[in-house]
Amino acid sequence: MMRVRGRMIVLLLAAAVLVTGFPTAKRTDGTVFVYGEERRYAADAQAAVVRADFYSSLSAASKAVYDSLVENAVPLRDGKHEITFLFPESVRHEDVSVTMYQDAMNAFNRDHSEIFWLDMATMKLTVAESEGRLQGTITPVNGTYYTSAYTSVADVERDIALMEARIDGLRPPPRSTTPCMSGFLYVHDWLVLKNACNADGIGSHMRAFEAVSALEGNLTGDSRPVCEGYARAFKLLCDELGVPCMLITGEGVSGEVRSRTCGTRFCWTTRGTPLT
Repeated sequence: MMRVRGRMIVLLLAAAVLVTGFPTAKRTDGTVFVYGEERRYAADAQAAVVRADFYSSLSAASKAVYDSLVENAVPLRDGKHEITFLFPESVRHEDVSVTMYQDAMNAFNRDHSEIFWLDMATMKLTVAESEGRLQGTITPVNGTYYTSAYTSVADVERDIALMEARIDGLRPPPRSTTPCMSGFLYVHDWLVLKNACNADGIGSHMRAFEAVSALEGNLTGDSRPVCEGYARAFKLLCDELGVPCMLITGEGVSGEVRSRTCGTRFCWTTRGTPLT
């Protein structure tokens, strides 16, 4: 049993980044940005550096987009709330680009697994000038911002309540090891023992990719978590423990064999603080 747990810890904490893949933002005219086709690119050395979040590496323009999403998390539960915000005075037209929008949305998606109902591909950004300042507006591309797992506020709030109750209830009991290590192992073991990995991989129900699938505890059914569901749940619990943790995406490879669990895509967590 200890060997199995050991392997699972290694899986959850794998820090090697092979290839990252994020959706690409596309500029459709002079002021509107939407997500386009996915692109994949080799990670550079900086991508493997563990920080408290992805936000800290963003430009001022990207931070403005990211901040607007965080500040509107509650009204965004309705799936169609329109966000309007001002960019900092220092941001100019040349700072607002395809890459700027992509970076903001990717960072938000990786840092905030608790805001799980939003599909980045359904959100468009319109940028215009207002009284000498650039103004951004985020609206649905068509219909709502929801992923396919959600259709209403009631659906979203049901899973928010489940997530919050589980996180609050997973208080590590005292152990002989250091408090940080004790909590770390406790939440890891809970996720491993209360869930069964979804063998459907990339074809799984969308909810299987979110933290709530693993926090709920699913040993059977369509909502069993895939790698991303485990990783997002583990990050939320590490955040609660005060352990810096980041989500890393890439490919699951063992020698020459690519992971069958999530197709060729895989998601890990990596921590940056010694557990002492």
